[in-house]
Amino acid sequence: IAVSFTALTLTACGGAKTPEDTATAFVKAAYTNDSKAVLDMLYVDENAGDEAQAAIKGKIEQLVGAQTKKAEKACGGFDGAEAVGSEVKDTEATVKVKVSMKKACPFAKTENIKLVKVKDEWKVKL
Repeated sequence: IAVSFTALTLTACGGAKTPEDTATAFVKAAYTNDSKAVLDMLYVDENAGDEAQAAIKGKIEQLVGAQTKKAEKACGGFDGAEAVGSEVKDTEATVKVKVSMKKACPFAKTENIKLVKVKDEWKVKL
């Protein structure tokens, strides 16, 4: 779930200044059961209807909860996230985020987070 969940790729909460800030905040929120922050960072096409947005919200809430439980059970929980590289081109970016867990774990790896800049704010792309 870790790879598939973070592969959903979202973005920073509440107006992070850089794509690196956004990607790191997103990973932290995803592993600490903060689905509200994850949803705030997520880029959803403005043409998506209310039903589509509700479906996305429900699925994200499920995935965040499952991700957190799995990380806690298998790895002692989330310990940190650090941007270790990025590529930015105009309004799109890919950030590599190193994920650390409290115990040795297969989740402790580097995730690629794709972002898009929308109205001066970086958002994570699905």
